[in-house]
Amino acid sequence: MSLKGVRQLKELLIRYSDRDGSSRGVLSWMNKELLKLAAANPTLQITTEIKRNHHPIVRGSYINGNSKTICIKNL
Repeated sequence: MSLKGVRQLKELLIRYSDRDGSSRGVLSWMNKELLKLAAANPTLQITTEIKRNHHPIVRGSYINGNSKTICIKNL
């Protein structure tokens, strides 16, 4: 989403586990769709992190300094 032509989302962090079953969906999504998302949004900084024994999360950082974290367990 943009406000007056300025994209509000600055950074996207995807944290997942390479071993746990709750991250299975995010792993398959990253293999299929992550490069398409990065190509469609060149100004967005996308970071992935492996953190074992934790549920996967997505954290968005916005240009106004706010951030939003969403648990994507089993999605």
